[in-house]
Amino acid sequence: MSQNQTAQRAGALGTEKIFPLILQYALPAIAMMLISSLYNIVDKAFVGNFVGQLAITATTVAHPSTRIIDAFAMLVCAGGSTLLALRLGEGKSEEAESILNNCFLLLVGITAVLLAVFYCFPHQLLRLFGAEDAVMPYAVKYLRIVLIGSFFNVTANAFGLFVRVDGSPKRMMACSITGCVLNIILDPIAIYVLNLGIAGAAAATAISQIVSGLMVIHYFTLSKRSTMKLRLKSMRLGKEHTRQSCILGFSSFLQQFTGSISQSILLSCLALFATAETVSGSVAQASVGMTISIGLFFLLPAIGTASAIQPIISYNYGAGNYDRVVATLKQATGFSIALLTCGWIVILIFAEQLCAIFGGTGEELRHAAYTMRVYNLLLPLVPFGNVASGFFQSIDQPKKAVFISLSRQVLCLIPMVIILGNIFGQNGVLYALPVADIVSSSVALGMMVHQCRKLRQEMSPL
Repeated sequence: MSQNQTAQRAGALGTEKIFPLILQYALPAIAMMLISSLYNIVDKAFVGNFVGQLAITATTVAHPSTRIIDAFAMLVCAGGSTLLALRLGEGKSEEAESILNNCFLLLVGITAVLLAVFYCFPHQLLRLFGAEDAVMPYAVKYLRIVLIGSFFNVTANAFGLFVRVDGSPKRMMACSITGCVLNIILDPIAIYVLNLGIAGAAAATAISQIVSGLMVIHYFTLSKRSTMKLRLKSMRLGKEHTRQSCILGFSSFLQQFTGSISQSILLSCLALFATAETVSGSVAQASVGMTISIGLFFLLPAIGTASAIQPIISYNYGAGNYDRVVATLKQATGFSIALLTCGWIVILIFAEQLCAIFGGTGEELRHAAYTMRVYNLLLPLVPFGNVASGFFQSIDQPKKAVFISLSRQVLCLIPMVIILGNIFGQNGVLYALPVADIVSSSVALGMMVHQCRKLRQEMSPL
């Protein structure tokens, strides 16, 4: 497509009605994330029913490793896509394509290094994430196979953000849906029919991720729909584009990275504080694994909305349309809270039925349901942090976005896990999350309100 077509498509971000525009970008992102999260749920459901609870624990302790790879991918791609949207808002279409190629090459390099390290030292890595001796063989086998598809996974989910900014959010959704449907088809074949156990679950996930990633690469190489292209002659690292992308993406990186660290600390503490009066460490970890899978499914609408509005906010901020920036923020926040409130009600009422999907029975099922209710006790507050972090990232204020990202996982959750865990044991570890939600959401809301007042002042005539 021509530069005029690129500018015309991007210009819709500054002219169309705000809420329909939010839905246009958010609904495909939400659908994509919801369907993508089924990777995790389907794997755990088949693993729990056909392999056992130790295998669920294995997938749980392996999860922080893949989140670290996701974190570095978001450092490059969340920041790069935001920078690209800002440049489109400024009418700089040629520079936008340079940013696209720069970020893809950077993504390839970083992911290759991480995969090499993780593949060579899986035992040491999994031990840090709370894997006990009984779980380790399952976890190592699962992690090493899943790592095969990791580059294509981040290509689909992180580099796919550029597809959305290019004006094709439905295409991005189609890439994730294809991978997820394929995963659902392959899981029972690999686990049950071929009797590959946890290795089959990992293989099904890896194959599905490869397909999704190749679809994104096809979009930016051979598809007529894309307005920007990946070109070998343009694929070189630029110091300034790399620096700006990483600065803007640092808050997204921290959200993923600190989430991985806090999850590993939580899993380790659950095993550490296990006593004769509580469930074993592996049962507690399996319960958290089920909780994270289901909780994330209901949380993703807020994450998807926060992510989807970033190109809208970035474009309008770059164009000086501050009234549209404030209106987008307010409407997106209200929409996210409404969606999460619905999910919160479902979790509180149907926790046992949701946990039963993973094959648990008896005491394991009761503990998993209890964990799920406590972990998601204040779920409707979470959108404040997600939306606020994306908002400040989108208006080129990365330091504030970084602080908000740190406030929940590092400044609040990790200290609360350690303090409350030492005082109340496993219960204290679980209740650390709602306590962190109260503090971090209050901080995020206050910062958003203050920034909106400043933008309104800039809109006011002298």
